[in-house]
Order: sequence, then C-alpha cells, then structure tokens
Amino acid sequence: MDSATCPCCGQGVDPLDVLMDTASGIIAFGGRQVYLTPLQFRLVRQLVEAFPATIARTRLFDRLYDHLDP
Repeated sequence: MDSATCPCCGQGVDPLDVLMDTASGIIAFGGRQVYLTPLQFRLVRQLVEAFPATIARTRLFDRLYDHLDP
C-alpha cells in the first residue's frame, strides 16, 4: 500500500489511517485534510475516543448537545 503525506505535519502515513489533532480541530484521512463542521468534528472525536467500544446513541447525543442546555 502506498503512503501519503499528512497535511497537518507532512509525515508519511498509511492512506487508511485517520489522524486527528484535537488542539487544532484538524482531521486527515488517507493523507488528505477533511473539512468538518464543529458538530461533525465533535461527533468524530466522541467516536474515536470511545473506540473500540461502541457508544449508545442517547449518550452520544448528550455529549454532543450538552453545551446547549441552559
């Protein structure tokens, strides 16, 4: 399998790897930067942090939208 270059750091990566920089909010997949909305980024972050476990839909919803509660 060919390697690609990470748009975040310039290092060679496996094209199937997902790289996530939570400090900058950048996600790269297959060596290409993925542009996500803030909500989409939070969703991916929750799934990555839970991996390899699954996360219940209700718990995921609570984690994504808890900042909206008054």
